[in-house]
Amino acid sequence: MRAYKQVENEMKYLTYLIKKPVLIIFFIISIVLLIIYFSLNINNLTSLVLVVVGFIIWIKGIFDLKENFSISPQPKNLVAKGIYSKIRHPIYVGQALVSIAWCVLIRSIFLVIFVIGISSVLIIRARMEERTLIRKFGKRYEKYKKQTWI
Repeated sequence: MRAYKQVENEMKYLTYLIKKPVLIIFFIISIVLLIIYFSLNINNLTSLVLVVVGFIIWIKGIFDLKENFSISPQPKNLVAKGIYSKIRHPIYVGQALVSIAWCVLIRSIFLVIFVIGISSVLIIRARMEERTLIRKFGKRYEKYKKQTWI
C-alpha cells in the first residue's frame, strides 16, 4: 500500500511538471536544438551535459518545493531540504544552465544577449524572493542563506 501511495505521489508531481509552460518550452527548444546541431564535438557534448544537469536541478527544485511553488513569491514554509539544502534557487540555476547550454551549442551573439536578459530577470526575481523570505522567516532564512551556495 505504501509503494502505491509513493507511485501516486510521483504521478501527481509529474502531472504538476507538465503544467509548467516555461519548463516545457525550454525542454522542447533544448531537444530541437540538440537534434539540429547534433555532432560529436566538445561544444555539443558540453551543451548536452549542461542541458541534462540544468533540467535535473530545475525539476528537482520544483519537486522539492511541492505546494510551495508559486509564480510570485508567497512563501508558506521555508524549504531547506533536498536540493534546497545546497542551492537556494535551483529552478533559476537550472534555467540559467540550460540557457548557457544553448549559447555553447549555437554560439550566436543574439542568443548571448538573450541569455544575459534571462539571467538578469532571474537575478532580479531571486533578490525579490529573498527579501520576501527574510521578511517572513527572518534570522532562520539568514542562517539558511549562509549554508547554501546560490
